[in-house]
Amino acid sequence: MEVYSTINERWRLCTLACFISCILICSLNHNSGKNVSVLQSRAISVTSSDEFSSPNVRLSQPSNYIENMKGTVKGECNIFDGKWVYSPQSSPLYSGQCPFLSDQVSCKRYGQPGFDYENWIWEAKECDIPRLNGKNMSERLRGKGVIIVGDSLNRNKLEVNYNKAKGSRILRLDTLSTSLWKWGADIRVLNTGHWWVYRGWDFFQYNGKLFEEMEIELAFEMAMKTWAHWVDTEVDTSKTRVFFRSISPEHQGKHTCYNITEPIMDESYVAIFPESIIDMVKRTIGGMRTPVWYLNITKLSQYRADVHPSI
Repeated sequence: MEVYSTINERWRLCTLACFISCILICSLNHNSGKNVSVLQSRAISVTSSDEFSSPNVRLSQPSNYIENMKGTVKGECNIFDGKWVYSPQSSPLYSGQCPFLSDQVSCKRYGQPGFDYENWIWEAKECDIPRLNGKNMSERLRGKGVIIVGDSLNRNKLEVNYNKAKGSRILRLDTLSTSLWKWGADIRVLNTGHWWVYRGWDFFQYNGKLFEEMEIELAFEMAMKTWAHWVDTEVDTSKTRVFFRSISPEHQGKHTCYNITEPIMDESYVAIFPESIIDMVKRTIGGMRTPVWYLNITKLSQYRADVHPSI
């Protein structure tokens, strides 16, 4: 069991390091104007009706979506548009152990054969993504606060042992935790998505009233508006940068993750997820006063059925 924890935590730490590096590329190098192209606007036009098959988002005027990074050939590119390349000489970067790693995110405990799934790196099509430098990343984050809130990929990075009390689960759509006012942070990374398509609560609460049933799209819209209002009114953008991570994919049907040992190479593969939830995220972010950096990891992660342990 110790071997399983070691192998899986190595992958999790590598994923976390890459994720934080992506944030740093967009966030901390922004002031130099050398690596990041920042577009800020309220008018949103998507180049494709299917965000999963083509994650490029074009914006007119200054915008809330940020997906471009200056490249070495054509001036700028989308770092989230690329492919997974087998590179055993450069990966993995870390090894470690996590005593709290849950079974549902442990590849080895689900019988994943071999270690090759750790040896793939993401390459953008039109630019070189800087290789992670752990020391440099640590120095850039020295004295800074980073808050990561969300489900799935966000949660996996910071797993802890927590015993919660039993009772009715109430989803408060118009209220945020008071702890948000207590925790200051220079970087806030948030996401939500899959949690909404599974029943994870007993009641909804809105305007002081309890509802046992409510349309998920309506409940999600209420919750996103509550979050957006809090960010617009409470976050000091001169001190804090806000990121919203896109939805992680499911692997079902033809491209289930069962017995898969390599990434999916078919670029036409499209993960299935309710478009109404995806559109609500884009509309909410696009209508906010506060610039929110959008990390579109959906396409790059949908290819990795080989490291999606939950079936």
